[in-house]
Amino acid sequence: TKSVVMFGMNDVQRGYYAIDNQGSEEHKAWAISQCLINMETLAGMIEEEGSEVILMTPSVADERGGDWSKTKNTAGLNDAIGKIADGFFKLAEDKGYGVIDTYTLTRTIHDKYMDSGVQEMISTDRVHPVQQGYYVLGYNVIRNLFKDSGLVAQVDIDANTKTAKTENATVKGLDVADGKILYTYLPKALP
Repeated sequence: TKSVVMFGMNDVQRGYYAIDNQGSEEHKAWAISQCLINMETLAGMIEEEGSEVILMTPSVADERGGDWSKTKNTAGLNDAIGKIADGFFKLAEDKGYGVIDTYTLTRTIHDKYMDSGVQEMISTDRVHPVQQGYYVLGYNVIRNLFKDSGLVAQVDIDANTKTAKTENATVKGLDVADGKILYTYLPKALP
């Protein structure tokens, strides 16, 4: 069993980064530290249950100015999220956990389009992904979880022998008759 755990911008107390009401540096440092402590605690609990722990770094926020969003802009939030990502990498190295690096991927894409006015991945609340953003996140998870084999699941049905060969999946109730092939397919992972 694999457990992917992600903490994000709410866990770093994004309210401390509101452009018109910045929190103190002490509050910001405390929030980052607390987020990392909480991740280490949760990851340890998951590991104790026998699951492989994979930490997922948080995605970025939108720090563009302008009035395209009614949500107040944040200043320095992505840098704080980067500190959390760095902390996740260190924790993973110390404990032998896996890491899915969402921060670097989303920061690269966001920074590339940030000044062009393109609303690329993040909704008008400046936090949550839109369809394209969820696609990028999902692709990144799949790419990382299945990077060794490149395979989520595979089923090969041989109608002549009425057999199924599977990899990372199960097939039940295989019935080949009257020009039809019927079966129940259960992948052990989701694409």
